[in-house]
Amino acid sequence: MANPKDKKTLSAADGAGSVPDDVKAFVLGCGWGWSRWGSSPWSLEVAGMFILGYQIDVLSKSGIKQCFLCEDPNVDPRSSNSCASVLTDLGLKVEDDGASYLDMQIKILRGHSWRSEGNSLRAINEGQFDNPSSDFLLVLPGALPSLNLARMVRQHQQRKLKDKRLALSMLFNRGDPSDTGLYIVYDKNTGRLYRMNHQEHGKGLKIGISDLFGEKLDRGEMHVLSRVGFTGIGICSPEAASYFTDNFDRDKLFDFTSAMLEQPEEELLFEHIIGAEILDSTRHEYAMRINSFAAYARATQDVLRRWSFPLVPDRFPFTKSVTTVNRGNTYRAETADISRSSQLRRDLIVCDNSKLEENVEVAQSCILRDVTIGSDSKIEGSIIMSRARIGKSAVIVRSVVGEGVEITDGAKIGPGVVLGAGTVVGTKSRIPPGSWYARGKTSDDAEADMTDTDDDSDERSDEHSDEEGGDNGNPEDEAHSDQLGVGGRGARIERRKRDLFSDPMENDLCWIEESQDEESDEEFPVVEVSEKERYEEEVRETIARALAMSHGVLDTSHEISSLKMVSNRSLEESIFAVIKGLLSQSVNLSESSTGSDNLSPSAFLQAVVKIFSDWKQLAVLFNGAGIVENQITIISAVQEFFEANSKLRQTFPGVLKVCYDNDVVDEDAILAWRDRTKEKDASSSYLEVAQPFLSWLEEAESEDESEEDESD
Repeated sequence: MANPKDKKTLSAADGAGSVPDDVKAFVLGCGWGWSRWGSSPWSLEVAGMFILGYQIDVLSKSGIKQCFLCEDPNVDPRSSNSCASVLTDLGLKVEDDGASYLDMQIKILRGHSWRSEGNSLRAINEGQFDNPSSDFLLVLPGALPSLNLARMVRQHQQRKLKDKRLALSMLFNRGDPSDTGLYIVYDKNTGRLYRMNHQEHGKGLKIGISDLFGEKLDRGEMHVLSRVGFTGIGICSPEAASYFTDNFDRDKLFDFTSAMLEQPEEELLFEHIIGAEILDSTRHEYAMRINSFAAYARATQDVLRRWSFPLVPDRFPFTKSVTTVNRGNTYRAETADISRSSQLRRDLIVCDNSKLEENVEVAQSCILRDVTIGSDSKIEGSIIMSRARIGKSAVIVRSVVGEGVEITDGAKIGPGVVLGAGTVVGTKSRIPPGSWYARGKTSDDAEADMTDTDDDSDERSDEHSDEEGGDNGNPEDEAHSDQLGVGGRGARIERRKRDLFSDPMENDLCWIEESQDEESDEEFPVVEVSEKERYEEEVRETIARALAMSHGVLDTSHEISSLKMVSNRSLEESIFAVIKGLLSQSVNLSESSTGSDNLSPSAFLQAVVKIFSDWKQLAVLFNGAGIVENQITIISAVQEFFEANSKLRQTFPGVLKVCYDNDVVDEDAILAWRDRTKEKDASSSYLEVAQPFLSWLEEAESEDESEEDESD
């Protein structure tokens, strides 16, 4: 079975090839809200690697020869957040504001106020910095890619040959992590984008195609996708930068293009059109934009779960130390100091020089560099940024702890808490869920950048200041120290009822009532499960995520093979996990189609037909090339599923026939299972309910044998 570790590293020579030599890349580092949490668009770490590292590695391996990093000239080049410092930390030699990586030349552009996307595009259009005369790639702050961009560039250029009006192709991914995802309307044949707007999570989508586009449009070519995300990557024709030359009302690329698409056909600006490119997971294409804490948490988990392969922690370029991966997607750097009594549960990474003292429990979290966690502390679903210090017996749940934060003994934090860089939490403090704290004053621009578009549930604190500027040592911190306990430093700038770090696809308990937040003293329980159950749960989550994000069968099989390897599970256990995972998704599909939690056998069987029709190859890949014993294991897995779902047991013969019709099991395996079951328990209820199907199968086999005899 193929394994992600056996796949080739992303390379310009692989499948998609490389982009034309004259295509350049502009990577923007303009005003973005992460700076108030101690990071910049360059220095933000995702699962242990700077986001700039992801960007330049992908651009270089896509065949880009020239990359321009657009940095605000007000940034001190000597600061740790500067572009030059991050390049140096990545191990690149920076000389004369330039560096090189593989075959790509990197140039740091200063001398212009790259404070917004609009300002940056205006500077590019004015020709101040090597104005591109050919197509160029635009990478917005926070874009996290792991793909070869050559296919998208070539697709853009081919479409432009057919329609010269194409000025910009925007890259979208499926499965947006924010509460308010996007929906897009586009022509799949031409790639033209017609609509791009926000869609509130959990609500339906109604679009009047004829009202939007008129009766003359061929509706058969039109596609609507909901819950997609803009990756922050665009392929631009040279004239695209001219959009912003005389327009200062909309300084963000997304806002400008979204408004442009709302215009009638006859009023289109410059008569230019926008294209859409949807990432294809079967080609190992992964990208998303980190422009909120929810997106940051999702991106971190995606990397840890290996959705972003080959850019995963044990294969990162630039890293100076070795990172190993163990069962349950747990990663640890060789320089990490982890007590033997500490428990590393699943989907986590402990980065260089971090220390976990006795009896620390960590699950689904990212512990970045130089972090210290005191004994008996519990960290779950959280991101702990570099140089944070956490005392003893602290509890942190689904929260972000910024750089250099100090959390003293006994503190309880979360869920949904954000602690800005340098914040200090006093002894035994309880930080209410959804609270955001920072040191000093913050600007409105930074505030807006780090919030989701749905602000109806926000409760802003009176302490929030509208003034700009301020440093970490602002004396106003002391005025609000009581909120963070004795010795605490930092002011609450916002309170949200929405837990941004829960997964809207996996967790419906996202709304946190304020009355419950501050009164409950309930500890966060840890439910012990067997290794087999944990493995089956991981496979089930992998299949669920693959269905939700429209990943391909091959990608999913690679992920499950990786889980099998790191969990040290057998092929038989993997067969059980895959079959039960597919049947569990059939339950979910039947419930969503009927809108009821009451399981309907007929709806369930229809869902099984749908799931196995689309995903039969996944089951076939794990049945051991048609070996009868492995196919009998598949039938046993179906039985085990029905043991836990007895109300659906009457559908057992129907599921068996679906497996037979889709070549997951053949008649020899089914009849061998029947004979073996008779020997063990002749009165088995499964034999009884499946008897009509078994009789039909025997008759069909007899007829086939008779026909063969006659032909002889």
